[in-house]
Amino acid sequence: MPSWGGLHLYDSPSRARAASDDVRPPVPDSSTEDGTSPEGQSAATATASPASDPASSPSKRPTDSSATPANSSPTPTAGAGTSAAAPEPTAVEGQPPVLRLGDEGPEVTELQSRLRQIGLYAGDIDGDYDRAVQGSVRTYQLTRVILSEQSGVYGAATRTSLESETSEP
Repeated sequence: MPSWGGLHLYDSPSRARAASDDVRPPVPDSSTEDGTSPEGQSAATATASPASDPASSPSKRPTDSSATPANSSPTPTAGAGTSAAAPEPTAVEGQPPVLRLGDEGPEVTELQSRLRQIGLYAGDIDGDYDRAVQGSVRTYQLTRVILSEQSGVYGAATRTSLESETSEP
């Protein structure tokens, strides 16, 4: 690299060492002048091979109408203990419930009271886990660096931390 008075000059890269044109053969053009292949397909679909797209192959498609794609998650449905209007808090045997948006009840009332004690909630203490409560829980989690739970969800780690800072309402 040449140097001139302490400055280094830039040498642009050379294409002399580039791979030759025969390294990657071009895609054959089997389309006619109007843009369709001899089979009547457009040129874009004629170049895609069935082996490269398993979903386009009729033999690869699921025939069972109840089958779901592998990358989709099942849609939650209302069970026997839940209602569509207000889901019940999720509880594990012997542990307090995990509270989230839409939950209602005395557990939410306690949460609202505890959040109010530390100045993070100014809304009504009505037992409704609404967006204001969710935002307060999210703020609490961020300020206490509680990263083990979903943001805005009042789970075990958030509960333990909040209960250690507040008195029982």
